[in-house]
Amino acid sequence: MREMQREQFDSEEEFHFAMWCREAQEAGYIQGITYQPPSYNLSPKQTRKELRPGRKKSKAITRHLLQPHSYTADFIVVPNSKMDNIKHGLVYHEHPILGGHTTRYYVIDVKGTFQMFDGARSFSINQKWVYDKLGVFVNKVVPVKFFKKTWVPRDAAFGKSGRRLKKYAGCPLLEEL
Repeated sequence: MREMQREQFDSEEEFHFAMWCREAQEAGYIQGITYQPPSYNLSPKQTRKELRPGRKKSKAITRHLLQPHSYTADFIVVPNSKMDNIKHGLVYHEHPILGGHTTRYYVIDVKGTFQMFDGARSFSINQKWVYDKLGVFVNKVVPVKFFKKTWVPRDAAFGKSGRRLKKYAGCPLLEEL
């Protein structure tokens, strides 16, 4: 995530959150970031065996009922202990690693303040499904709200003109904490 370009991300909000992650990593709050990690497989393809009647005898067929379903988060963020000092509201997941240790990480889905195609409803269903099936909580992050709790990345706070953007006006910068 060193050289980030807006075109690498699915939305402006994801780009701004990636900027936040980069600043957090440089400041020692997080140690690792993965954009669009591997998908969680939630349901396999569903089929059913049926008999199709023929003129002389019936034929056994497999009828397709439902497509498989998977969910891909936007980010996985691995925090350092310094992150505990920030009131961010994120819920972490613990995963065992070699040597009997566990690692904490946050699974993040970035949403904008406006959802044209009702992404909030589909996210809510996927969030519940991932937690029920795998025990992993997916955090919904709306950058404007999240930046008010933490800080706004400097590169996102100011527009091309160098003026502070209105939507991030109430958000502190990292150096102001």
